This record gives sequence, structure tokens and C-alpha cells, in this order.
Amino acid sequence: MSDATVCPGKISGTLCAMASKSYTHRAVIAAALAEGKSVIENALDSNDTAATIEAMQILGAKINRHGKKLVKITGIDIHKAFAKEPINCRNSGSTMRFLISLLVLARRASVLDAYEGLRKRPMGPVIDALATVRIDSNGGYPPLKINPGKLPKVIKIGGNLSSQFITGLLFALPLEKSDSGIIITTELESKPYIDITLDILKAFGIKVKHTNDCKKLEIAGGQTYTPRKYRIHSDFSGMAFPLVAGAIAGNVTVTGVTFKTKQGDRKIIGILKRMGADIRLDKTKGSIAVSNRNALKAVKIDAGDIPDLVPVLAVACAYARGRSVIYNAGRLRIKESDRLKAIADGLKKMGVRVIEKPDSLEIGGDGRLNGAVVESYGDHRIAMALAVAALGAEGKTTIKGAECVAKSYPQFFEDLKKLGVAIEVEK
Repeated sequence: MSDATVCPGKISGTLCAMASKSYTHRAVIAAALAEGKSVIENALDSNDTAATIEAMQILGAKINRHGKKLVKITGIDIHKAFAKEPINCRNSGSTMRFLISLLVLARRASVLDAYEGLRKRPMGPVIDALATVRIDSNGGYPPLKINPGKLPKVIKIGGNLSSQFITGLLFALPLEKSDSGIIITTELESKPYIDITLDILKAFGIKVKHTNDCKKLEIAGGQTYTPRKYRIHSDFSGMAFPLVAGAIAGNVTVTGVTFKTKQGDRKIIGILKRMGADIRLDKTKGSIAVSNRNALKAVKIDAGDIPDLVPVLAVACAYARGRSVIYNAGRLRIKESDRLKAIADGLKKMGVRVIEKPDSLEIGGDGRLNGAVVESYGDHRIAMALAVAALGAEGKTTIKGAECVAKSYPQFFEDLKKLGVAIEVEK
């Protein structure tokens, strides 16, 4: 374990946008399912994406990384493949949920295991949705043993079930012989992540008919993935941290931004504008600049489609004058941590008035935060959000277990240093 102590102060500088974790996961899987050679450019190198790469390698895909951002992949026929050893998804819930449906198509039974944190996250609803398949589990929790079989031709599931599981179905169903369909019976949460999946599937030659709200999806069977060269989009969920940092503590410019993307987290731009932030876009150059020239004002935020933004938006609200509300956020309680509780606890320790409700946070902001010792709970987004909160506080802030940022943004603290932030890391 390592702790990071962040000193407050004015920041200034330019950062290059990191690559999207969501797009990297999906592009690696699609390329690994394409029989032929693909090249993935600008692929994110993080603990989570490494878990997906290792999983596809265990299934037989040949994957080589050339430099930090280029991956060459020779794909497999999933029907002939099998996991030669248990697949360790580490703490990547995305990897596990993406692979469950795919492994039903494999030649032999496969085991999905994980680190302790992911072993505590429930998979029962996902298992129940695949009623025609035998999946052995530890009372609905990993490890999971997935036996070969056939996926249901029509799958009816609630929209509150993980979008990652729906993504896994969308990867697998085109490879079945028969046509199939997915019907979402309630309001679909985190729809932008399904949009990303459909974007990747289209790029790799897979056709899916769907309604505009994605509550009905029709998948033709007997399709094949087409190998190709693909460049990963920049990551708005990761970019949100330096953008909010700029809005509260100085001047930050992020370059290499992909504006044309399906990521729901691109809403960070509009939310910061609503809060009154000084934010400037240059779509020609692909850059976003944010400064703390303007005082932030309180807002109400619907988190239904942007759950990953909630921790850092809570920090922005702590620096905004007035009462802000982040609602429709109940699903954050079963992420890497109980994120509503985790960010509320951290901000309270820093002197912020926070009321935590089952699916929302009420934040009384006045911009006066105090340095404190705060806990990451092993959650990368909590650690990064609290590091941003520390920038405008009175006194130093120590974040316990800060090494967890490697899950999605390994260079996070190095990027803060580039902006002039003084950081001490203790191991």
C-alpha cells in the first residue's frame, strides 16, 4: 500500500488526454474475436485493460504490445477456444462481465476468478439472466465456472442490470448460429456504454439492429468479426479530473481530445459550463482549456448515464457556492467501493457539508475545504477525486491507498506534478 500527500496550490499546464478504458477493453475483445491480424492504436495501458488482454491471451489470442500505445492482435475462433487456465480478472468487473457470455461459446468449461475486491461484488443477477446456461459460483459471487452451452435466443433483462453484461451479450450473440434478441424491460441505465459497444461492433463488421433507446436489440447469427486497424478515443472519465482541477485551482489545458465519441462522460463539459466554469473548446486542435477565473455555482446533476463522473463532480460541487444535488446514483454503491459513502466520507473529513441518501448526495459548497487524512477505499476514482479536492484546501491532504489509481489512470500523480502540484508518495 502507498499513501499520497497532496499539497494545495495554484496549478498551470498542459496534459495529453489519456486513452479511453471503455474503448480499449472493447476494441481488444473485438480484435481478439476477429480471425486475422488487427492493430489497436493509442490503447490504454492500465491494470484493468491488462486484465482483458491477459484473458484473451489465455483463450488463445496472440497479443503483443509495441510501445506503450500500440497493440497487435491475432484473433481466435471462440468456438474452438478454451481457457487453458483460470482467467484472473484482477479487480476489473468490466473484464469479468464482458467475458461471461463469450465463455458460454467456448469449447470447454472456463473459470473466471478475481482479486478479493471483485470477489465481493455480486454476479447473481447476471447468472440468473442466463437461465439456459450452467454457471457455478460461490453463492452468486466469483469465482465463476462457466460451462459450454447455448445462449438464450431472446433475453429479457432489466435496464438496471450492468451495461457491461449487456455488452458481453452483444459480443457473443453474433457468433451464435441463430438470430437472437435482447429486450430491456425497464429504463436503461448507463446507455452511453452500450453506445460505445455498438460503435466498436460496427467498426469490426458486426451489425446490430436497435431502437433509438437501445431497449430492443436484434442480432443476426452467423456473423464474423473483421480484423482492422483501430485508434482508441481519448477518455473523458479520466479527463474529468484535470478539468475539474483547472476549474478550482488554476489553468489546465488538455490536448488530444476526441470530441466525436459515444462516451457519456463527455457531459463533463456541459456540466462545468452550467456551473459557470471558464471552459474553452478548440475542436480543430482537439483541446479543452479550463481555468478558475469564474466562481462555480451549485447545480443539480442526473448521474444515471455518467456514474464514473460522480466522485469528481462531488468535488466540483464542494467548491461551488450553494446546495448541489447529484441524484439517480444508487448503482454507485456496488462499484469498487460504495462510492457514494466513500466520497461523502472523504469530503466530510475535509469540512464539506454532505448529506448522503440511498441514491443521491446533497452537497453544501462554499469552497472552504481543509486538508485531512482520507481513505481511498481501494477505489481509483475516489483516490483521484480526493486528490483534486486537495488542490484548493487549507493544508495538506493524505490519501490512503493511493496506488489504486493504476486501475485506470496509472500516470495520474505524474500528470498532477506536471501541473505544478507538490506530491509526496510514501510506500
